[in-house]
Amino acid sequence: MVIHVFAVCVRNYEEIFEVNQLFSDPGWTGSDCSIDIDECRTIQPCKAAKTCINQPGSYQCECLESFTGQNCELVIQKNPKSQICFIN
Repeated sequence: MVIHVFAVCVRNYEEIFEVNQLFSDPGWTGSDCSIDIDECRTIQPCKAAKTCINQPGSYQCECLESFTGQNCELVIQKNPKSQICFIN
């Protein structure tokens, strides 16, 4: 079992409460928050996707037909009376 843990970075901060403490934006890592995390390889966020595209500090899922949502987690029903369903 592999567990991935990521720190959250904040590049533009006003106060730091502990000396040498550094936070970064989500999607970034490293001592100066300059290393992009490849979410597609590490956390594999896209559920029903053709492709996961890593972007600077983020990612984009290209969903298969009949799926939608940021992570392609929503099923689009052909019947207009149906509701969108979540998949896990």
